[in-house]
Amino acid sequence: MNDRGDPALWTFLETIPGYAKRAAFEGEFFKGESNSSELHGRTDALVREVIQNSLDARLSGPAAPVRVRFRFSGPGESLEAASAGRYLHGLIPHLKQMGVEHAGDPSAPAEMPYLLIEDFGTKGLCGQPERDRDPDAAEDDQSFFWFWRNIGRSGKHGTLRGRWGLGKTVFPSASMINAFFGLTVRSTDGRCLLMGQAITQIHWLDGKEFVPEGYFHDPADTSQIQIPFESPDPLVSDFRRDFGISRDSAPGLSVVVPYPLEIYTPEDVLRSVIVHFFVPILQRQLIVEVNGEGIESAVIEKSTIESVADGLAWAGASGEQHHTRPPFRFAEWALERQESDELETLKRAGTTSAPQWTPDLFLDGQLDSLRKRFSDGERIAVRVPITVELKDGTKQETYFDAFLEKDSDVTHGEDHFVRGGMTISKVATLRSQRGTRGLVLVDDQILSSFLGDAEGPAHTEWSESEDRPNVTYARWKSRLRFVKHSLKKLVDLISPPPEGLDTDLLQDIFSIEDPRKTGSKKRRKRNNDVGGDTPDPPDPPEPRPPILTIQKLEGNHGFRIRGAEGAGRSKIRVRVRAAYAVPSGNPFARSNYSPFDFVFDKGKAESVRLTHSKDVQITTRRWDSFVFETASKDFEIEAVGFDPVRDLVIDTKLIEE
Repeated sequence: MNDRGDPALWTFLETIPGYAKRAAFEGEFFKGESNSSELHGRTDALVREVIQNSLDARLSGPAAPVRVRFRFSGPGESLEAASAGRYLHGLIPHLKQMGVEHAGDPSAPAEMPYLLIEDFGTKGLCGQPERDRDPDAAEDDQSFFWFWRNIGRSGKHGTLRGRWGLGKTVFPSASMINAFFGLTVRSTDGRCLLMGQAITQIHWLDGKEFVPEGYFHDPADTSQIQIPFESPDPLVSDFRRDFGISRDSAPGLSVVVPYPLEIYTPEDVLRSVIVHFFVPILQRQLIVEVNGEGIESAVIEKSTIESVADGLAWAGASGEQHHTRPPFRFAEWALERQESDELETLKRAGTTSAPQWTPDLFLDGQLDSLRKRFSDGERIAVRVPITVELKDGTKQETYFDAFLEKDSDVTHGEDHFVRGGMTISKVATLRSQRGTRGLVLVDDQILSSFLGDAEGPAHTEWSESEDRPNVTYARWKSRLRFVKHSLKKLVDLISPPPEGLDTDLLQDIFSIEDPRKTGSKKRRKRNNDVGGDTPDPPDPPEPRPPILTIQKLEGNHGFRIRGAEGAGRSKIRVRVRAAYAVPSGNPFARSNYSPFDFVFDKGKAESVRLTHSKDVQITTRRWDSFVFETASKDFEIEAVGFDPVRDLVIDTKLIEE
């Protein structure tokens, strides 16, 4: 209730005694996905999740493009204080109890800046708004249920881009008050529904314990499940007006993020849209509009994408697809080759055994022809048929297309992997191939579904550590490696090594000054004139004795760290990282870690237990690491609770002594 006695528009359910309590940390999956900074990573995550969901919800029928609009409320466009307080009624006391900073208060509300995200040419959130149970597989679209009443669970499958059920958590993660609103017009029945959700933590208020999720809903309904506001309710009309929502009867979804974090900017959104969805834009399947301070209105479509990109700053290195200007002309050429079916088709791989990139994959004379053409500077376009195998023994025939070109401006190899129109930005294998650019397009439904199961929640990597492919596919890891390393293997096959030794091949990576070549040319000549030999460099210093030892704990599935014999007593600070071994690559890479594997942070779902002697202080805990300090040589630390069937890798680093 407020001062007038109006019922609260935001409500939280009380926890149920005996039920497990959940710490909400889904947004962590989408933080810091960029190699450059968390700022770009969070923008990338927001843009990817928004647009992939819109493309997945595309209306069937004539091939009209999906339109997505991002609008930042600029100076003077924030929602005025009196109206802002209305949309926070019932939420503020819960936020205050948890110490969440917010920009409004019922007694003295402040203006509400916001980010509006709308899509058009989509279905909207269909299905029964009052549904609270999983629909049968044969039932029609129930996207309203999956969007609002599930976290970490999804009704998507097959070729759809997002299938983890975590995508919508980018909306509350983008808000300073961890909340968002959604207004949808549905293609099935034309109904216009308005609802909101906040994802917080378990908390106490007025002697009651509440679950993390709160809802903005119609308080007039007295049922146990939250029911949305529905037009012609005056609140729906006011919401349209207050936040400048442009849709009338057009189906789709409009999301309002109140008090967006300042790290989100119109320019970063433009850059992220271009990097992650340049292929469907060039295919005329997607049009994106961005409005905000400094950008009055930028429309990204096939005819404008290059000019919009030319007006942006591209600071990323050539090997980082996150912030590198995509190769538009090369991609257009590749799409034209697909449309005209002008590709070299290889033999089918993986029919009877694990697929391999060998000369046997090519038809008679095909490899020699490709080598000559690539050597002459021609672009290469090949179709690679491959067979995937299901758990029941069924084999499915599918394919992907790979494209290569030489470009002297590419200082490090540049590759782009695109599944169903979405760039899988962390798959990169050509960095050592100077002057080479590659593109892989995965359009076939069978292979797209297969690779989608091997993606994490952020959809940026194809990983062998994912569990979902095990449910459907047999011997799938060799197929995944075959696709993931296709560009590098293809370049190796059609680019024979040069004759002789290339002494400058790695000079831009490894550069060590030769001590025998130091000093001026005159001094070196004088040494040679007197017949003296150049002195040998000094011997390296004796290695330091180890300061700690690591022992594997078989029965408890963990490890023990102890001070090494002979180690000094000086105070040390050490960082300890853990990871599960992977078949190839760096086990400590972010893409190879999942919070579902294990967590050291005791504030989260603590699956690893740390115990230590009294002379040890744990100063920092992260998801996959911790830092400890000690001044004793006899200290001891144990970590137990890891998966017994996976190989554990430990890395320690002395931070300070």
